Amino acid sequence: MGFCKRSLPAGERVRDLIGRLTLAEKIRLLVNNAIPVPRLGIRGYEWWSEALHGVSNVGPGTKFGGAFPGATSFPQVITTAASFNQSLWEEIGRVVSDEARAMYNGGTAGLTYWSPNVNIFRDPRWGRGQETPGEDPILAGKYAAAYVRGLQGNGQGNRLKVAACCKHYTAYDLDNWNGVDRYHFNAKVSKQDLEDTYNVPFKACVVEGKVASVMCSYNQVNGKPTCADPDLLKNTIRGTWGLDGYIVSDCDSVGVLYDNQHFTSTPEEAAASTIKAGLDLDCGPFLAVHSASAVGKGLLKEADVNNALSNLLAVQMRLGMFDGEPSTQPYGNLGPKDVCTPAHKHLALEAVLVLMSGGPIDVSFAKNDPRISGILWVGYPGQAGGAAIADVLFGTTNPGGKLPMTWYPQSYLAKVPMTNMGLRPDPSTGYPGRTYRFYKGPVVFPFGFGLSYSRFTHSVEAPTKVSVSLSNLRPGPTPNSTFSNGSIKVSHANCDSISNLGLHIDVKNSGTVDGSHTVLVFATAPNEKLFPNKHLIGFEKVHVPAGSEQRVRIGIHVCEHLSQVDRSGTRIIPTGDHTLHIGDLTHSISLRADLQDIKF
Repeated sequence: MGFCKRSLPAGERVRDLIGRLTLAEKIRLLVNNAIPVPRLGIRGYEWWSEALHGVSNVGPGTKFGGAFPGATSFPQVITTAASFNQSLWEEIGRVVSDEARAMYNGGTAGLTYWSPNVNIFRDPRWGRGQETPGEDPILAGKYAAAYVRGLQGNGQGNRLKVAACCKHYTAYDLDNWNGVDRYHFNAKVSKQDLEDTYNVPFKACVVEGKVASVMCSYNQVNGKPTCADPDLLKNTIRGTWGLDGYIVSDCDSVGVLYDNQHFTSTPEEAAASTIKAGLDLDCGPFLAVHSASAVGKGLLKEADVNNALSNLLAVQMRLGMFDGEPSTQPYGNLGPKDVCTPAHKHLALEAVLVLMSGGPIDVSFAKNDPRISGILWVGYPGQAGGAAIADVLFGTTNPGGKLPMTWYPQSYLAKVPMTNMGLRPDPSTGYPGRTYRFYKGPVVFPFGFGLSYSRFTHSVEAPTKVSVSLSNLRPGPTPNSTFSNGSIKVSHANCDSISNLGLHIDVKNSGTVDGSHTVLVFATAPNEKLFPNKHLIGFEKVHVPAGSEQRVRIGIHVCEHLSQVDRSGTRIIPTGDHTLHIGDLTHSISLRADLQDIKF
């Protein structure tokens, strides 16, 4: 049979297999517990497995026991995010995928992991914020891309080690608050906030991480369920961002949009609307139950079913699931000996050596108490947490983490309903805004805060002038469409041809203890009314021995790092003086209105 021939291109194998399936069989393959097809030698498969910070048995696709009693448990994501260490995030992903492949080879796990969670941690009351990389979209995007690369590997061609999934798309961070739950919540989000914040980590997942899957969420966004919105799924994820993979619903989301949200009049309409919007896989039974009648009523075409199924089968082909016994494939040598190894346990210990929180709380009482000389917050630190805490407290290890979220005072919560998705402040209503990028009020600890047993200082090497030719612009239909209010639309700039600016920063450890330090570079735009606060544009982790100095380079791309999103949701480059912030230092970059010159 053609679909079994490894020598054929994946697309040809997928078409061959689909051509051999009946409509009833195809439909039963569109749900997480896909049926076996014995006449074709196809086994049943459970798509749902979890690996937020290690292979987990939360999803039904993974079962611990026998030769695999467990897997390495790394700290929760908010903890490792506080390390600001991209190579660490990728290495954790690689270790998790080693253990996932080992368990798959042993018949106790799948290869599709619905991780990472890259939602923005905008409200400290959200319990699942601990699963995320924090409140900053750039940080969340960098984490997402690194962890996904580690999980999926760098196999030959388009091959996958395991298939990662970025969730929950989009503007999702409310479970149950004041009688409003995630099954009924309509997140009212401006185009500006969607483009500038909520969608940024998901775009990074797809474009930079090349993730194999994206999960749509329970909630509605501006009146439409995310899993039935073609603009969010088909047009954005698959169209604009170019997803090479499948789109899956959060569990029972398709049923929720019919049963709870009453978005459609019939279950058949719900099944049809989600598949035609771009959904490929239903975590839940809804599509298996109602898709056939949707086809029978003319609401859905078999071609739509084929299209969804082809996206699923293509990922399984890339995983080698139709290539015979796992032991004969790449990674086929992985087994019980490769799970919870000493090296993996050591990596789990490394990951926890940071100052951070599983969720911010008001600890002003401790911060302001002269009897308390220091606060070490470790959140949910994983299996090596006890040893890591002891090492920090006894001075064996020098902590070097930075907070990936703002710690607000208790009084802040009274001013921000969880259902208000706005990020920017509204003085007319007293709404203070959210996250360090928009909130200007008092805090307990700010984003990026973290102490060490050493003292680090920064200095900036004198940068050189960089010129950018006017030919790097693609003129719009009219001059005003390119230049507007002293800003230039990113869509009208040939961004790839604009030179990267290299910011060289010397980091000096003036203490008596060796330590690792994270250099955080923020920027503020010229227009303070529209873009009031600083935003993170880059970071780098560097180890500096006591009394010595190390140089790091932060790359700055004009279109990516010095652009902003206006109220219409359009990304623009404001001209004028942009200010960089590195610790206590500030540095200015001037962008001329015609973009002929970019100079420091």
